[in-house]
Amino acid sequence: MKNNDCCIFACSGPSLNRVDPFSLGLTVIAISTAIRKIPNPDYWVYSDYINEMHGAEGKAAFENPIISKITQKGKERGYGAMVGKNITSYESELTNRNYDKSNVFQSGKIFSKGPHKSISFGIQWAHSVGFKNIIFCGNDLQANSLEEKYCYPLESFDIKKKHNFKRTLDEVQDYMIEWYPIAKEKGYRWFSWECGSIFDGMVEKLTPEIISELTILNNINVHINTDSGNHISVQEPTNSDSNTIMEYHELMKMIKKF
Repeated sequence: MKNNDCCIFACSGPSLNRVDPFSLGLTVIAISTAIRKIPNPDYWVYSDYINEMHGAEGKAAFENPIISKITQKGKERGYGAMVGKNITSYESELTNRNYDKSNVFQSGKIFSKGPHKSISFGIQWAHSVGFKNIIFCGNDLQANSLEEKYCYPLESFDIKKKHNFKRTLDEVQDYMIEWYPIAKEKGYRWFSWECGSIFDGMVEKLTPEIISELTILNNINVHINTDSGNHISVQEPTNSDSNTIMEYHELMKMIKKF
């Protein structure tokens, strides 16, 4: 059973290769070009027109009715003969210009002004539909070159992004620093799942204790050694229903990641 309060944001940074976003049994949301690495997420969030940068995986996902697509009004169409399926679009006011930061995550308003990036659009969408906790993976926020920026091999068409590869990372880092305190004030929590030193130092790091807190595993006896913080023992459920047995096995798969 998935926890409806918590989701995984699979971003396109190289640290995405260190984890399995599906291993926690939570809703997985691929952000923009991360679809090239995570081609079958529960949701795919993007704020640009579908284009070659999303790869063959993006084209397939765009036309796949099983994957829920979330985007801005006016960005519903693809290119060529592509026909998108299962797309929900929202009005938004995203801009890189100055904006009133107090409006971010404002109750009753789905999107406020902020950087024109899929991840800023996605964060506000996720909180607006009820996800209180976001676990980020692949959100490195740093790279020394274009080749080191992504979790997937580059294609020839990716080279056109070489001139501004660092600027976009800096913009995302700047608004996350500004937005995170506001998110916390409103009761939201962000976690870094092996994203690297910059994001690890900005938000809570994902630990076995936090996973145990966030996941819905009420019928499973979980023991964590709080002295070391990294030893977990689990008592296999007996005489339980099939859902609890499934949750137990999901937890065991998750523990192997630590």
